[in-house]
Amino acid sequence: LEGRMKVLTDPKLKITNHTNWVRCVRWNPDGDHFATASADKTVRLFTAAGNEVFSVQHPDWVWCVSFSPKASKRRRLATACLDGIIRVLDAANGRQLLEIKQHTGTVNCVNFSPDGDMLVSGSYDKTARVFAVTTGKQVASVEDHKAFVLSAIFSRDGTRVITGSVLGDVRVTEIAGGRLVAQFQAHSGPVTSLALSADGALLAS
Repeated sequence: LEGRMKVLTDPKLKITNHTNWVRCVRWNPDGDHFATASADKTVRLFTAAGNEVFSVQHPDWVWCVSFSPKASKRRRLATACLDGIIRVLDAANGRQLLEIKQHTGTVNCVNFSPDGDMLVSGSYDKTARVFAVTTGKQVASVEDHKAFVLSAIFSRDGTRVITGSVLGDVRVTEIAGGRLVAQFQAHSGPVTSLALSADGALLAS
């Protein structure tokens, strides 16, 4: 697109399977499927052509869905739900592999580490937490935010987590030891999304 983002005013494909608003859409690493998370309490997997592969019912609204990276040994999906539970699913068939019940409030976001071995989540309980993806065991936590944590991602090398809150602050924390590496007031409003450049040197919020 010659270095520019192209906005499609006449989309080639419209997906109307959901019955309520869609909160999150993510492509898988191969780019041949995408997953959606919705307020209709489902996560759905589609082919690139828009054919639904499966739908997984949740007890409440689903805020986020994330694919494990290519580096992971098993292809997984992780979901963040209003009920405060993180669910890990088999990305091939939607079968639930694990439930993680460590948060005491709505889970807003969930993302895999670069190697696929860990998950980081952000919650209305004002914490971000890091879990082992196979066991659900908590590896680390960020508990010094003063308000809801809306966004959480890993650094490119997987040694740190970057978190953003409803108050507009961003924190960078080492997973091993929990040392606060950096913090700054990024915005005057909520930080709902975080993204790193390919080399990990730049952060967008």
